[in-house]
Formats: sequence, structure tokens, C-alpha cells
Amino acid sequence: MKLVYFFIIFSIYALQPSMAQNPSKSINVTDSKGLKQGPWKKDYKDGKTRYEGNFVDDKPSGTFRYYYPLSGKLSTLAEYSNNGKQMKAIMYHENGLMKATGLYIDEKKDGAWKYFNEEELIVSEEFYLKDKNSGIWKTFYPSGQTASEQAWMDDKENGLWKEYFSNGKTKVEGKYINGLIEGTVSYYNSEGKLSIRGNYINGKREGTWTFYNDNGKIESTKKFVNDRLIEPEEDKKQ
Repeated sequence: MKLVYFFIIFSIYALQPSMAQNPSKSINVTDSKGLKQGPWKKDYKDGKTRYEGNFVDDKPSGTFRYYYPLSGKLSTLAEYSNNGKQMKAIMYHENGLMKATGLYIDEKKDGAWKYFNEEELIVSEEFYLKDKNSGIWKTFYPSGQTASEQAWMDDKENGLWKEYFSNGKTKVEGKYINGLIEGTVSYYNSEGKLSIRGNYINGKREGTWTFYNDNGKIESTKKFVNDRLIEPEEDKKQ
């Protein structure tokens, strides 16, 4: 979604000099210092509105509306504040339903962002700190039930990692450290019973992995070294 913001910024600041030089117009006016002031409107080449909004001392201020190039429908409703440094955005699918909501500070994503499908059902919830992945990210089933949770810190997976079946039962749980799976990981069947458990070191399977049947009893074990399965015959030679 970063591209959406750069599209918005480009739309505001680029390709406008020819319209800004006529002071008799009530829109698209620059002052004696060349700063954009008041209401501005930019069109696509075919005449459809690209965006419309207000500037104060060359900074976007208040409500801006951005439109899709072909349909002309509203694509983004943005609210600028703090001298244009902060922007709250609501983005829309072309069918008019909400696509995403979130906040930019100094052109970087910050805080909670939510994304929706074309039926306006939530797909994911993400958190950012100065444009870096942070906090607990979630994805959702169409029912709204949580499908996965992943902890992030400083743009890397760090901490909790869980996935769920659509019935709410845990499918897998483990943790990440600096972007790599680390420690014990457990997999479950759709009834919530343990099916596989093993260990990761630096993102690679290591040691004995245990496999369970539907009754919770051990069915088999397998040994891994540096993510490579060790066959029984090979294990005897070690």
C-alpha cells in the first residue's frame, strides 16, 4: 500500500505549473512566492477529476478527494492536518465500499491500518511505527474469525506466531526472533489436538520431531539436522 501514498503525493505536487499562473481563477492559485493557496483541482488527460483539495502555504490542508482514472469514482478520502505532515486516509474499492483505513505521519505509515475486501469484510489488521512493521498483525477469515497473528518489531517478525482454523481452534503456534522461527513449534488438527511438535534453530528444523495420531499418541519421530531429514540408517552411523 505504500504506492498509494506516493501516488497521492505525486498527484498533488506534479504537473501543475500551467494552471497555477492565472490569478484570475478562483482555483489553482499560487501567491507571489509561488506557494499554492486555496482550492486546487487536478484533472486526468481525458478531463476527469484526478483530485481536489485545499492548500495553505503549499501544504495540503483539510479534506482531499482522489478519484479513479477510468470510472471517476472516489478512490481515497484524505484528511490532512499539522501543516500537511499528517494524513488520515480512507480508501475505497471502485464499487464504493471501503478498501483500507490508516494514518500517515511525515509520509510514513503509522499506527493501525485495516484492509477490507470488495464486500467490505476485514482481511487484515496491521500496525506500523514510522513505516516499519510493528506490533501484532492479524489476518481474518470472511466470517471475521482470526486466521493468523504475527508479532513484528522493527520491520522483522519477532515474538508470537499463531494460525487458526476457521472454527477458532489453533492450527500452529510458535515464535520468531529477528525474522526467523525459533524454538518449539506445535501443529494441531482441526479438533485442537496436537499433531506435530518440533524445534527450530535459526529458522531451520533441528533435533527430534514427534508426530501424533488423532488419539494423541505418538505415531512416529523424525530427526533433523540443519533442516535436513536424517534417515534411520544414516543416524546409526553418527
